[in-house]
Amino acid sequence: MYATVSLKAMKFIPAFAACLLYSTASGAGILSSPENYHECLLERLPDVQNDVVAASENSQCRVAFPDSTPPEKVDPGWLGPETVAECLAEFGTNTPSSYAANLIREACFQLYPEQPAE
Repeated sequence: MYATVSLKAMKFIPAFAACLLYSTASGAGILSSPENYHECLLERLPDVQNDVVAASENSQCRVAFPDSTPPEKVDPGWLGPETVAECLAEFGTNTPSSYAANLIREACFQLYPEQPAE
């Protein structure tokens, strides 16, 4: 009745889980680092409680990525948002800081298309 998993098969589970952790939204997986200023904002700003912290996080992203030229639109990967609206819903929903929310909005518009790819 119950399916059994061999010990050999169980050795692949950690590798599969690691792949999932690396393939999250905006190309910046849970275990990877952001590749540009806008990805840095999306990694650091969600859930920021106030504008002072948001300004500090923004400054840290500017230092890490002084060239803030808009990148090419990102490939959403398996789990990431595909559009600006999905990006805003994923990264900006629980962000009480209005400054952080505006920076997240800017990053979403720079990284994602307004309409899904056809």
